[in-house]
Amino acid sequence: MLIGRAFLLFSGVLLLLGVLRTHILPENQSFRLMMIIGCIFFIMGVGLEFPFYPLMFPFAVYGICLQAVGLLLFGAGVFMSIRRLYNQARMDSLTGVYNRSWGQRRLTSYVKQAERYNEVLSIIFIDIDDLKRVNDTFGHQAGDQVIRVIIDIVQQNTRKNDMLIRYGGDEFILVLPGIYRQGADLLNARLQEIIARTQIIPGQRISFSSGVATYPEDGRSAEALIKQADQRMYQEKLMIDKCNHR
Repeated sequence: MLIGRAFLLFSGVLLLLGVLRTHILPENQSFRLMMIIGCIFFIMGVGLEFPFYPLMFPFAVYGICLQAVGLLLFGAGVFMSIRRLYNQARMDSLTGVYNRSWGQRRLTSYVKQAERYNEVLSIIFIDIDDLKRVNDTFGHQAGDQVIRVIIDIVQQNTRKNDMLIRYGGDEFILVLPGIYRQGADLLNARLQEIIARTQIIPGQRISFSSGVATYPEDGRSAEALIKQADQRMYQEKLMIDKCNHR
C-alpha cells in the first residue's frame, strides 16, 4: 500500500510539472488553471493520506476527499480543453461558422438526408465584393470587420437549422434545408438589400455577389451544388462588372 501511495504522489507531481510546462490552450487559461489546481489538490490529498492511511485518521479521510476533488477538477479541465480543441477543428476562428473541410462534410450529410427523405435543399454561394480593396485601403482589421458584420446579418435573417460555411477568405456557403429555389432567391435578394443599406465602413458601399443552387434539380451531391452555385455567382459578378464599366 505504501508503495502504491508513493507512486500516486510521484505521478501527481509529474502530472503537475507536465501541465505547468505545456501551454494547453494559452488563449483560455481557465482550463489550464483548473488542471493545475486539480493536480495540487490531488498531491495534497495523497500527502495527507500517505502517512495516516493504515490508521484511517481524519487526516487520511481529508486526503481521500482532496484526491477526489483534485481528480474531478483535473478531469473537467481536460474535458473542456478537448471540447475546445474539437470546436476549433470545426469552426472558423474569425466568424465562428463551420470551416471549409467540416462544412463540406456537414453539407454532404444534409444532401444524403434530403435524398433519403425526398426533400429539397438550397445553397447560396456568397462572395464579398472588393474585399481585397478594403484590406489594401483600410487594413485587414477593417476587412475582418466587414466579414463579421455580413455574417452577423446573414445569421440574424436565417433559421437556426440553416448552416453557414466559410468556404474561402471572402467566400461563404449558406445551406438552407427544405428551401426551394424561389425561397432561396427571395432570401438572397433580402440579404443583399440589407447589407447594401448597412454602413460598415463610413463612405464605402459593401455588397456581395451570390449564386443559388437547389437539390436535386441543380445537382445530387454537395460538390455538384457548390459548383453550380459558384458558376452562377461568377456570372452575376461578371454582369455587375459590365454594368459598372458602361
